[in-house]
Amino acid sequence: MASECKRSILSCSRCRKRKMRCDRQLPSCSQCLSAKANCTGISANAESDVPRSIVQHLESEIARLETELLQDGQLEVVHASDILLQMPSSLRLGAGAADRTASAQTKATGGVGSVRNHADRDLRTSIMSSGSLQAIVSATLPYGSGATDLLSRVRMGMTPSSAKVGEKSSRTTSINPKANKGSILLEPTILRSIPGDIVQRLMRKYLNTIHRDNPFLVTSVVVEQFNNVAEVLGWQAQTQASSDGPLPVIASHDFLVVYLVLAISVTLGSANDGHEERCMALSMSLFEEGIQHLYSLPSFPSDIAWLQTILLVLLYATVCPRSANVWVLSGAAMRSCLELGLHREPPDSMALDVEAIELRRRVFWAAYCMDRSICSALQLPLSTPDEAINTELPSPTQDPFQGSIVYQKLLSAILHVHFHGEPIPAGLTWEDWLTRMEERLRSWKKLHSQASSHHENADFKMARGMMMLHRPSPRVPLPSPRSLLLAFEAAATSERIHREHIQTGFFRRPWLSAHHTLEAATVVLFCLRHGYDAVTERFSAAQVFDMAKLFTSNFLAIAAHGWPEVSVYAGIYERLLGPLLERVFLRNSALGEQFGPAQDTELMRLLYPGPAHLDNLRFGLRQEQEEFSPFDFNLFMGDDEVWTAGLDLAEQAPEVEQRWDMGLPVDVDFGIS
Repeated sequence: MASECKRSILSCSRCRKRKMRCDRQLPSCSQCLSAKANCTGISANAESDVPRSIVQHLESEIARLETELLQDGQLEVVHASDILLQMPSSLRLGAGAADRTASAQTKATGGVGSVRNHADRDLRTSIMSSGSLQAIVSATLPYGSGATDLLSRVRMGMTPSSAKVGEKSSRTTSINPKANKGSILLEPTILRSIPGDIVQRLMRKYLNTIHRDNPFLVTSVVVEQFNNVAEVLGWQAQTQASSDGPLPVIASHDFLVVYLVLAISVTLGSANDGHEERCMALSMSLFEEGIQHLYSLPSFPSDIAWLQTILLVLLYATVCPRSANVWVLSGAAMRSCLELGLHREPPDSMALDVEAIELRRRVFWAAYCMDRSICSALQLPLSTPDEAINTELPSPTQDPFQGSIVYQKLLSAILHVHFHGEPIPAGLTWEDWLTRMEERLRSWKKLHSQASSHHENADFKMARGMMMLHRPSPRVPLPSPRSLLLAFEAAATSERIHREHIQTGFFRRPWLSAHHTLEAATVVLFCLRHGYDAVTERFSAAQVFDMAKLFTSNFLAIAAHGWPEVSVYAGIYERLLGPLLERVFLRNSALGEQFGPAQDTELMRLLYPGPAHLDNLRFGLRQEQEEFSPFDFNLFMGDDEVWTAGLDLAEQAPEVEQRWDMGLPVDVDFGIS
């Protein structure tokens, strides 16, 4: 974990309003100096302008306090869920929130070292009592029982990433924190700029692709929500209303769902059309504009609707990790499932119809699949043990979704044994259990590989499952030579398949890609360190080199797609890999001094990450976006024949399958007898 916290140097208000690039010089930027204007900070709620020098001084003081809190292990007290950083202060209950905030301040300052003088204490008190910091502290504390308050009860002590939604939009008409949330008006500037027929195509594109693997929404409801939004924005009229004038709309769940679906849909296939950067910029703009509806909604239609929204945000966060905290949202979704009893079959006394029961199952299993994939990537405890779940699978018509559920249940069984101390079945030796799980994985692949969609590749899942089965773990710190060889080959195979997806995949999710790559790279390092004889007996030095270098290429490819922090792990991997490859080239079983106890310790830290691991593997704060020319929405017309059969969103066109792995055939049996 970093030993010192840093704060960003912010642009000035004048440059932001004029849409100029600010050089952020202190105490005044060059543009303000040239214009002989006051260089003031950005503050949407301040009654008067604040010089940037004062703003930067406060930022420095906050960074100093955060560093002290970090060193004392108290920083998590003042950390809030990323998605809640902009929650309106009206959500807090007056007196109760003040008491809780005071209590949190006591905790936050209790671990800080003694203060040198009275002036420092006054300065700390003024900072800790500021409205912005109080909002952050309050967001970590429970202050309500409704579904919309669930995220507020999630503490951030084990979060693997730190990311913030963009600055609060100035397009919010109502800024009075005591105003009725139902009266808040939002300006849909970005949404109105997209032609209605393009929105229809993008909505249908999501329903025909991503919805198949994550069917937690109801298609007919999504169609109805789109029609409601279209009616408000005039898309159903013969001539679409002009987008020049303002058209504020009341915060709406319908708008929220449409925004989130569009934010995901505009990224689909963007790697292959040469406009990925522009599509991602549009996607983030849609998300930031649409998420204001989440903050401003007075209530949700139902608890299920709230959970569906959280799953949509979670799905988008795996695409754009800076938008929200994946770990927090996944935990919140599973906790909500438990509160609503979705993990159990409903009793007859609830008198639910078939459609309601089916929806409960689909929503739960979608949350389950996301939770298992995220927890396994982070090696963190599973949210809900499988023994507590008795809800049935969705209807068989939900393939490939059913195949994903079965796979995640297999992966969950492996994780429970390897990492959570669950005993293997009575009468089985460890090798017998490994053989049984290998057979179950191969049976799953044989049964579900044909139904697997192009972005949920069965070969990749098979390879990753074999790697998880044979990798080292607290249960088996040093696997057998056969297991080390299988884990090495499975990890390399998964990355070979994954590389095509990282570069040109239809539905790319950098968060999962980065963590899967780091996980597999660490396993490869361990196998080269402790399974040298088995690996070199099967593979030549050139083959080992090619397989090992896949991970560096994948790290750098992910970094090039907007996550530069990942390149740090490429450097760590290369530094640990060098001495291991040298031993392979020299055919010398003895390791040199370059890989000593310090390197072994570092490797074990990567292999068994603690709660604060991946501190550097973060999607940093959103940088100022480059100004693009007006967006050419005809870019989305290229898929017209594939995704659409007309302008009616309800029409379902046949899907054209696209392969995830476009390379050579994959040997998922790994050739080991």
